[in-house]
Amino acid sequence: MREDAELLRQYAQSGSETAFAELVTRYLPLVYAAALRQGRGDQALANDVAQTVFIDLARKASSLLERKLLAGWLYSSARLAASKAVRGDRRRQLRERI
Repeated sequence: MREDAELLRQYAQSGSETAFAELVTRYLPLVYAAALRQGRGDQALANDVAQTVFIDLARKASSLLERKLLAGWLYSSARLAASKAVRGDRRRQLRERI
C-alpha cells in the first residue's frame, strides 16, 4: 500500500487520477462517517459534505504536501463542512417558516 504523502504528491504534481481515486477510496468511509455524525444522521447531507471535502482536497493538494497526517485534515474538514451545512440548513428552514 502506497503512503498518503506519495499519493498526494503524485496527484498534486502530475494530476494522477488513480492516485486521487486511491485516496478517496481509502478515506471516504472516515469522511462520510464524520459528516453523518455531525449532520445528525442525514445521509444526503453526509454525501454532499463528503463530496465537498474531496473537492477541497483536490484544490488544496499542493498546499497539503507537508502534512504528516492527511486523515486528520480530512476528518477536521468533514466536521467543519458538516457543521456549516447544518447551520445553513437551519437558516433556510427558519427563512421558510417566516
